[in-house]
Amino acid sequence: MRLEVFETKEPRAHFLKCYSSLMGAFDPEEVIFLLYMGHITKLGQLGFRTTQSQQYHMMRMGIGRRVFKKCEERFLKIGLIDKDVMPKSIVQYWLCIRSYYKLINILAFFKCTETSRRFCEEVLNGPNAMQVRDLDKECVGLWFERDRDRNGTLAIDDLCDESFFEITE
Repeated sequence: MRLEVFETKEPRAHFLKCYSSLMGAFDPEEVIFLLYMGHITKLGQLGFRTTQSQQYHMMRMGIGRRVFKKCEERFLKIGLIDKDVMPKSIVQYWLCIRSYYKLINILAFFKCTETSRRFCEEVLNGPNAMQVRDLDKECVGLWFERDRDRNGTLAIDDLCDESFFEITE
């Protein structure tokens, strides 16, 4: 029966953009987690069954329970992933593609990965963490101003205009 699914679906290669600023902004296991969530989101859109146990997802990514929970909590909190819990410990995850690309666009304007990591640690972490969808020019601009005072980076007005904060896919 499983073979029939593969015979009826046309296999297609797909990818999710992963930029160097993303690699610098998050730990390697967090990047793996995001890319895997993007992969299963795409498979779900193609009609494949993506509801599995948390254990299955951990096995597929090659990460342990503690790291998985850390990534899951962080990305749920900032709105990069969503999940539905079903009976028998079955979970469905998906990547919020619009928020992912919005974050990528924001991180693309940092001069170096060190700056993007500072931004993520200060704005997208901790008890006052913001959701990616709520980031706007004013919020990022305030962070840039504080960071410029501390580290001499560019001001947000030197980098982008209002259209930069529009979510595109």
